[in-house]
Amino acid sequence: MNKIEKIDAVVLAGDKIASKNILGQNKLFLEIDGIPLLFFVLRALEGVERIGKICLAGPEKPIRELLRKYSGYLRNNKELTVIEQKENMYKNFWSAFTQTIDGYREGLETRDPGVREKLVLVAPCDLPFITSEEIDEFLNGCDVDELDYCLGMTEERFLEKFYPEGRKPGIKMAYLYLREGNFRLNNLHLVRPFRVYNREYIERIYECRYQKNIKNIIKVMFDFFSFQGVGPRAIMLYALLEFSILFRYIGLSSLAGATKNMVSQSEIRNFVSKLLKTRIDIVQTTIGGSAVDVDNETDFETIKTRFREWTEILKKG
Repeated sequence: MNKIEKIDAVVLAGDKIASKNILGQNKLFLEIDGIPLLFFVLRALEGVERIGKICLAGPEKPIRELLRKYSGYLRNNKELTVIEQKENMYKNFWSAFTQTIDGYREGLETRDPGVREKLVLVAPCDLPFITSEEIDEFLNGCDVDELDYCLGMTEERFLEKFYPEGRKPGIKMAYLYLREGNFRLNNLHLVRPFRVYNREYIERIYECRYQKNIKNIIKVMFDFFSFQGVGPRAIMLYALLEFSILFRYIGLSSLAGATKNMVSQSEIRNFVSKLLKTRIDIVQTTIGGSAVDVDNETDFETIKTRFREWTEILKKG
């Protein structure tokens, strides 16, 4: 990554439209070893020298109460702003992002190149294994001269440490099965929001992110058909990705391998660039912690059971 002074960070902790509560509550309040999930993310960000301000979007009053209660866990070396959540993920992001711009008013980006080119790191609140080192690894891989959106991914071989082991429970994750390998989106995003011209479409993708739900798959397919400039090849790529997941799930490994070899990273990059009307690329990390989020109650119980063990493994590299 080219040298830049500071990057502000946005942490998304909302619990409204399309969010997924665990055990009946916002994931940020779930505790592991007595610490709410949110604080693992905040502490990791505090440990990254290049991170400037942090803006957190979520239920403001409860978050402020947590910050008072657990202030001793944090370094408190970054300016932290908490804003009340909006009705969906995209509006939370946009509100938090513009909060990081001093004196922002709508349209300022058209007059001020510094505002227009502003970068921000984005992460969710439910990453118990995220580390400062992995955030640095991600930022180091981002070419901000050539790209406006860097999308973090981690290859499966770096996530096998989180799999079941003997009688110990583990987490088997969802992947994109590509020609170059099996990859998981790892929850880290570095983006220049004013350079993403179809940024509102991100919310539609987010609402359909659980691709085991057939309704979501159909909805995405119809969206692609109606989206100007995407084209039939993009729809075919999406179908091949879904077929690869299906064939692997039902044990047809030869068919899964055949469909996997028909989709490459470069095709995914080109497709998403056209979809969002921006310059995007995949940035791989190898530590793996940022790819493990709390997706359901079973995974949460597994993470609690093996938290200390997996944390030690990550420390050893």
